Amino acid sequence: MKSIFIFFFYIILFAGPLSASVTFPFKKYQVSDGLSHNTVWSILQDSYGFIWTGTSNGLNCYDGYTNRVYRHVEGVSRSLGNNFVSSLMEDSQDIWIGTNNGVYIYHRSTDDFSFFDKKTRYDVFVSCEVTEIWKADNGLIWITTLGQGIFVYNPQTGVLRQNILQNSFARDICQGVDGRIYISSINKGIFVFDRMGYFLSTLSTLTDEAEEKKKVNGLLSTSEGIWFSTENTLECYSEKEKMVNSYPLPSSISILCMIEYDSEQLLIGTNSGLFLFGRQNKEWKKVETTGEYAMSNPVVNAMMLDAEGTLWLATNGGVNYMPRQLRRFEHHIIPMGQKIAQGVNTFCEKENGEVYIGTQHGLWLYQPRTQSLTECVLSPHTERKYNISALHLDGERLWIGTHENGLFRYDLKTGVSKNYTHSDRMIKTLSSNNVMSIGKDHKGNIYIGTSMGLCTYNEEQDNFFVNIYVGAMTPVTDIYEDSNRNLWIATSNLGAFCYYPNGQWKHYGQRSNSSIIPDNTITTLFEDSKKVMWLGTNGNGLCYFSPEQKRFVNNCPENTQLQNVTIYSIEEDRNGNFWISTDKGLYKIDRKTNDARLFTINDGLLSNQFIAGASLLTSDGRLYFGGSNAFNAFVPEQIIKNTYVPQVYVTDIHFPYSNDENTSREAANTHEELLYLKKE
Repeated sequence: MKSIFIFFFYIILFAGPLSASVTFPFKKYQVSDGLSHNTVWSILQDSYGFIWTGTSNGLNCYDGYTNRVYRHVEGVSRSLGNNFVSSLMEDSQDIWIGTNNGVYIYHRSTDDFSFFDKKTRYDVFVSCEVTEIWKADNGLIWITTLGQGIFVYNPQTGVLRQNILQNSFARDICQGVDGRIYISSINKGIFVFDRMGYFLSTLSTLTDEAEEKKKVNGLLSTSEGIWFSTENTLECYSEKEKMVNSYPLPSSISILCMIEYDSEQLLIGTNSGLFLFGRQNKEWKKVETTGEYAMSNPVVNAMMLDAEGTLWLATNGGVNYMPRQLRRFEHHIIPMGQKIAQGVNTFCEKENGEVYIGTQHGLWLYQPRTQSLTECVLSPHTERKYNISALHLDGERLWIGTHENGLFRYDLKTGVSKNYTHSDRMIKTLSSNNVMSIGKDHKGNIYIGTSMGLCTYNEEQDNFFVNIYVGAMTPVTDIYEDSNRNLWIATSNLGAFCYYPNGQWKHYGQRSNSSIIPDNTITTLFEDSKKVMWLGTNGNGLCYFSPEQKRFVNNCPENTQLQNVTIYSIEEDRNGNFWISTDKGLYKIDRKTNDARLFTINDGLLSNQFIAGASLLTSDGRLYFGGSNAFNAFVPEQIIKNTYVPQVYVTDIHFPYSNDENTSREAANTHEELLYLKKE
């Protein structure tokens, strides 16, 4: 029946644009894996590609195969003098190490340490906690401390200078595009120096601020200016305009560090996880981490992108890292407060590129440009969240199928929607309130697939009639009219039906006399760019229709990867490759070679499970696939193989049958120096 209520279609606007959260999948390296301590303060990739991490109890060097721990050894003068490592910097292949009691230098050629004992002309050396060690573009080494202010060291002359007049407690350092040096403090804001280390002014003097900013944590120089954080607020000082813009986060969050994530976003590390900040749209996005690939701890002390593009985090719960191949797929979680939508069921693109998303907990509108989501409410009189199972855009009308609540028709111009439901007391209503699919033919007829058969919408009488050929007890999973104007109907128990332009119906099933298909449970229909019709099945892979044979043919029987696989959805990219969501992950099929490549959570997908029919190829070539808890979006052309080949170094040689190190070296006809790294 047609509901006696006429509902208005509303979009809830949250306070400020609520961007869709993105999910980063992290792997972890902790004490149980060989890390010296789970509280990590600093991280560095050296010129050899090795990863160094400073912790509360030792220095670590990971060479891609093993992790070596350096700690203080009592009685060994050339060991690391202090186990609390707060900062790291490489200079001439040696590693400078800031601790809570001065600076040490790791000498690669001898694999040992020395204390940085240079003194100023006033006989002062670095003896307190070091917060940062940084090398400027002119070769000067800057050392910021908590208690002794700032030190500037000239490696060429061996001269060390100290500046403690402006501030004793320095936190971070960066160099602006104009060459000036910016130093943040924990109690007096930001100080500006020239390239040689001489004080120029405070930042408040440059911007004519009435009050000095107090505690400043991270600093970052980009083309936009100098970014810095004051508690929960990200701020940017424009060197050109001499002004500061502020972008706050919730008050309970403290910003600890930041890096350039890409040309459009900054990645912000806080005491409550990660956030992305749009450098152009000035919008925040929360970075979610869930399940097996969740962050080990929300406190992010430092971050780094290595030469391969892997993101590394120094946290209070060990090292977290996200390889580049895990970042190829965008992750989007529907914001539900304390709840998370249980499934993304369907997509529908508007002419302006916005995408409607039907979930098991309501309808959402996604804006790809800003990556923001707004919730669409079908009724202002109830907080009920409908399980949206199907969407179809018909000009200025959006048809919305639900599970258990019938069909909605929303008028985009007037903002009014109608609800159609099944009634046992009235004829010409939907055959079931469980709408599974919606389709349209070239004549403009709207077809509704339900769990109890196929219905056709009667525009003149605003009602429905049931198609008797498909059958009243047949769940219709998909509807599609191909390029030859053949109307295909997929079902979950009787295979497929086709209504031909000559007015005849034909059945294609396992027990059909006219043709054989591998399974009667059809999950999806798809027509490729060559006008070939494809069927995806529940557990028996993929098949296509051969006009010459007038039957369905198994897709490449010799390709075992898609055999016994449940096909959920099929899309074709601009290069003719198929992207197929399955119960094992996402397959890319090269149609030229028929090679299949499987992508899983190990490649950055949110899950290996997808939802039947939940996919979309947008007008700009992006692909969307809905899963059990969110959706992935990506540009197919950007999903390429990792071609980065790291350099290989011999770090040691072992002979299993010799316990004598000297004998082993002689047998190898090598010199002791070659057992250590030597970069050409």
